[in-house]
Amino acid sequence: MYFGTISIILFGILMLISPSKENFSFLDLPTNNQNSQNLFLNQNITSPIEFPDLALIQGLSLKAVSPPNIFRSEVLGTLVEDGEEKREIIEYEVKEGDSVWTIARNFGLSTETIISANDIKNSILKPGQRLIILPLDGVMHLVKEGDRLEDLAKKYKVDAEKIVEFNGLSEDGDLFLGELLIIPGGKMPTELKGGTRTKFAALSDRKHYYPWGWCTWWVEHKRPIPTSFGNAKNWLNNAIASGFNVCKGSACAPEAGAVISLKTSNPLGHVAYVEEVKGDTVIFSEMNYYQFGEMNYRRVKIGDSRIKGYIY
Repeated sequence: MYFGTISIILFGILMLISPSKENFSFLDLPTNNQNSQNLFLNQNITSPIEFPDLALIQGLSLKAVSPPNIFRSEVLGTLVEDGEEKREIIEYEVKEGDSVWTIARNFGLSTETIISANDIKNSILKPGQRLIILPLDGVMHLVKEGDRLEDLAKKYKVDAEKIVEFNGLSEDGDLFLGELLIIPGGKMPTELKGGTRTKFAALSDRKHYYPWGWCTWWVEHKRPIPTSFGNAKNWLNNAIASGFNVCKGSACAPEAGAVISLKTSNPLGHVAYVEEVKGDTVIFSEMNYYQFGEMNYRRVKIGDSRIKGYIY
């Protein structure tokens, strides 16, 4: 009885004491109905909030920043893919119900870009038909003898500097025969639509192990390649296993005569042959980049993120 009386008195004293604002109290936590509305709204923020996606870009640990369930796969994909400008041509296979208009809309391009890149004569597309999709609105041009940068800019009605910047051309605007250029914002003149393309056949008597028309065939045509390398996506690792001198990464030093492995939309990978290194620019020849069996030249800057490595 005595103990019970003392307990009641002590409890009453504690109830009369006001809680200190400096001490933590569970009564201060927001309720379930409050926390979703008051955490970030109507606050005076003196420094920017570092959200989880920013921390991811900076290379911090995902687990250390926040619970994994905050991230959705589509958000992570956007963070990785949207940071780099699209520069690669991709191939699209027409599906049932596709039209030039729906394909253009899905890729964020104009119908004129789809039509000119694929020399489409009418609006009828067939399922299974393969189309070239440019990285942005404009036209594709293969350099012919006599082409000059100023003439191309005038012909396609664009600023020459845009052609130089997008294609990584040198300041003097020099071009080489067979170079593939993307003309940003270019308009295809009526008289240039259509035309014929030259198919490459076997150019030497040396036996080829890789099928004609693929990027691997072209590189093997330029230099001997073991048959064990397989698809282009496996060439770097298989070259290492075969004892070749290999450097992985975009920062590797290029050499004329080396095989360059590149990132493209092709799931089998893509390889090309380094023709020349000019300053900070790698000039290479390739096949099956924009169309099966077609050879062209391109150039990229040393350190370009599309470079996967070299086989020397």
